[in-house]
Amino acid sequence: AALGLLGVAALKVFAGEPALAPQSYLPMANPHAAPLLAVAIVLFVASRWYRRSEYSDPSERDAGPVMLIVSTVLLLWVLSSEAWLTTGWTLGRGPDAQYAALSAVWIIFSLVLLMLGVERDNALLRWSGLALLGLTVLKVLSLEPPLTQADYVPLANTHAGPLAVVTLLLFLVAGWIARTREPGSPEASARTALLVAATGLLLWVVSTESWCFLGWQTNAGLAGQQMSLSLVWLIFGAVMLIMGMDRDSVPLRALGFTAVGLVVAKVLLIDPSLSVANYRLLANHHGFPLLLAAATLYLASHYYRHSDARIGESERACAGAMPYVASALVWWVLTTEAWHFTGWTLGGAGDAQQYALSMVWTVFGAVLITVGLVRGNPPLRWIAMGLLAVTIAKVFFLDLRALDIFYRILALAGLGVALIIVGFAYQRLVREQERQATQGR
Repeated sequence: AALGLLGVAALKVFAGEPALAPQSYLPMANPHAAPLLAVAIVLFVASRWYRRSEYSDPSERDAGPVMLIVSTVLLLWVLSSEAWLTTGWTLGRGPDAQYAALSAVWIIFSLVLLMLGVERDNALLRWSGLALLGLTVLKVLSLEPPLTQADYVPLANTHAGPLAVVTLLLFLVAGWIARTREPGSPEASARTALLVAATGLLLWVVSTESWCFLGWQTNAGLAGQQMSLSLVWLIFGAVMLIMGMDRDSVPLRALGFTAVGLVVAKVLLIDPSLSVANYRLLANHHGFPLLLAAATLYLASHYYRHSDARIGESERACAGAMPYVASALVWWVLTTEAWHFTGWTLGGAGDAQQYALSMVWTVFGAVLITVGLVRGNPPLRWIAMGLLAVTIAKVFFLDLRALDIFYRILALAGLGVALIIVGFAYQRLVREQERQATQGR
């Protein structure tokens, strides 16, 4: 009967009491908060009494956990509503501050539940804390108003602050699970999901903060924002690759390569085109991220060459393609940089740009052949010879017709010197192979 009366009291507050008004509102001493808080306290005390089985009827023993859950929900409701109304009515703050207060209450409440769950080894309390953290994330991402330049503070705004704290808590919980839980337990199985969620939140916070900070606090413009986003994703991908190599984790390495691939796709397909105003040689939002992506792939291929015995067939096939993908990215960057630098920075006309293109392709092809000879990589040498063949065709069928006589001479001379060097290098390779074959016999 007493429990039923407490339930009626709670229902009366929720359904029968008039709505609170700003004029008569007193924090924690109003017709809503005070009765619900009293009910929550009584239920909490009663739940502790019910845990002492010698004083309770066997049919009532299951009521203790239920009362504890109900009292916890009521307490959360009271704290949430009071934080919202106090921030809005008593302090006179706007919706942004109210949402921030709500996030703070939920995060602190989650932290208390997690600490109690760890101290008492109560999985239900720990799962409840994690669920409330998830609700906080959903509230921030889907319900709160978007950030505006007027109220933006780096890392201390209504979006980044709560998400950063939730990310930290998720990492801490995942670390605690790794230290204390047995493999195969439900919480140990959820550890990977917690790490993925925390990592995704961290990437989201850093990405949005870099975008908003450069767009609202500096004069970087859209090109600077896109470049910062590319760098954040590349750093994230590199960290995932390093961790995946250190821990021999295929999912971490796959996540790292995915981040690098997204950067390449973003730069080539989404980022704004280069212009004279935002162009800097190799330090623009196209060239610099693509060079870093190529360097990441080169380093990853170096790791795979020294860890061939530990990787699977599918990963081995991807590893074999990395140097060629990285070389293609470097070729693209050098091509576009030569064209834009000659045309925009040096003020060269179309003839100078075409000559620069031919020289870059010739030098790059010679470098690839040299690397292919040193590393004993026939596919790389064939790619280089294909690039030199394209360059020769361009010089003879395009440059000799369209370029001025000065650029024709330079193009033919540069191509001739490069071909002579390549020919000598191949002769040396053939002699070396014949010498090794003779020694083998």
